[in-house]
Amino acid sequence: MKKEKKICIRITPRRLVSAILLATSALNLIIVGAVFEVTYSTATPAMSPLPTTLVPTTTFFVPTSTAWETFTPLFADTPTQTPSTTPTYTFTPTNTITQTPSVTPTYTSTLVKCIPQYSWPIYIVQGGDTLYFLALTIGSTVNELVLANCLPNDHIYIGQWLYVPRVPVRTPTPNPTLTETSLACAEFEDLKSGTAYKVGETFLSSGIHITIEPFVWGSGTPTSSGLAYVTDGKTAGGFGMEIQVNNITLTFNFPAPLSGLSLLFGEYGGNLNIDINGDFRNFENLADINQRDIGGAKISVLQGFGNDAGYLQLSGAIKSLAIGGQELWIDNVCLSR
Repeated sequence: MKKEKKICIRITPRRLVSAILLATSALNLIIVGAVFEVTYSTATPAMSPLPTTLVPTTTFFVPTSTAWETFTPLFADTPTQTPSTTPTYTFTPTNTITQTPSVTPTYTSTLVKCIPQYSWPIYIVQGGDTLYFLALTIGSTVNELVLANCLPNDHIYIGQWLYVPRVPVRTPTPNPTLTETSLACAEFEDLKSGTAYKVGETFLSSGIHITIEPFVWGSGTPTSSGLAYVTDGKTAGGFGMEIQVNNITLTFNFPAPLSGLSLLFGEYGGNLNIDINGDFRNFENLADINQRDIGGAKISVLQGFGNDAGYLQLSGAIKSLAIGGQELWIDNVCLSR
């Protein structure tokens, strides 16, 4: 009978320690390989490898060993930890307070256009009169009288005509003459628009006879080829109909001498003629004869600098008047005695 051979392995302490060291070395190699592979992988740099924790099922006493103590895993490169991105917070206020600068008011002066009040009574300025005292007497104001008469300032002179809203109940002077008697005003409303008159013809408006006469150019040469037209363009500054004077002269025929006369005009080119009581003048603009004495009459002109409308007033003894131009419009010719 064949005898079975038994294989017996003798476990000695020395062999047990060697087995443990061998197993431990193998385990360390596995751990180092895992660490090396994770560090140099192509994964996102911001990720850090998770440490591997060994949970041994059996705790062994590991004796001191030189090989064990001096074992240090070597790395080809020292891994660099990539810092995670720190978010940046921007503070945005929900309510923004904006300071509004204070506004400094700007004051601009506004020029008030004068409007002659031709429907008002006429007052003749007497010695000692002032515009302030006259305004006080008739219950008006200086500003109202300045605008109603288109005065450049509050200065007035003896014999000047002023339109006043009311006739004074008493005079500004001890022995005054209150007003002159207002006669007719040729406003040409009784004429038909488009009517033309040539030299030698006479027409009647508001009881005033007007004759068309030749005109004298700036060179001194007279002409009879002009015409007078009835128009409604308000070019002279009035309302309704007016007379356009085109290289002719208007001669006004008065039944008796006058003490005053006024009219509206619009001058827009060429020279002008005026004849007062036989005193003839040839000039460029009506402003040229302002404050002049012609034929014994005192002349006052507002505007009349060329290419504008204005107001002409005569005071003194007036027996005859003729006025002409090349591009001249006449309206509201008012007579007084």
